[in-house]
Amino acid sequence: MQLELAIQKRYEQGGRRFALDIEFGCDTQRLVLLGPSGSGKSLTLKAIAGLMTPDAGRIRLGGRTLFDAARGVALPARARKMGYLFQDYALLPHLTVRQNVAFGVAGSRWFNPSRRVRAPEAERWIEAFGLGALADAYPHTLSGGQRQRAALARALAAKPEALLLDEPFAALDAPLRAHMRAELGELLAQTGIPLILISHDPDDATAFGDTVFTLADGRLARQGAA
Repeated sequence: MQLELAIQKRYEQGGRRFALDIEFGCDTQRLVLLGPSGSGKSLTLKAIAGLMTPDAGRIRLGGRTLFDAARGVALPARARKMGYLFQDYALLPHLTVRQNVAFGVAGSRWFNPSRRVRAPEAERWIEAFGLGALADAYPHTLSGGQRQRAALARALAAKPEALLLDEPFAALDAPLRAHMRAELGELLAQTGIPLILISHDPDDATAFGDTVFTLADGRLARQGAA
């Protein structure tokens, strides 16, 4: 995964000012952005995904220009082909697990899959994550780990060019965190999908960080988790 990023973004809200000014490049399969809350990790991930537009700079992934302020390039999120896993998983509450995963295949936020739909790509990931027995369940009936697996299945069903994970294990207890790290690691090894993960937990950097960048106050503090 070749990623080149140099972006700036300024915020001012409620008397608080924050400036994101970050530049880095990497050429590894798994990138971890590590840092405390408020360091700029989520803003950086959203900029890559197309969910936030920087004031200036550029983003290139795999040779594709996703954003270049000087050239007026800003691909919409849907054109970037990213699988984005929000920290709260963002499953659609009115849809079953099967429908949520099929929604990922459809690639449109206006698509409302039927309960009877059996999209092959959705079924593949439902089985891969051991969700077959829960396919007709609704998100509110699932445990945290089950919701995470459903959200990952939905993200991967869209055949993304990269998987972007926002604090994916923060809401899980310690034993489940360890289990889900191992499960995700095996999945990534099988699929070969590049990963960009943000976290405040050094254990995530150890587990997934081919390259680790540490952020602080909107800037790159250092390379490496230590």
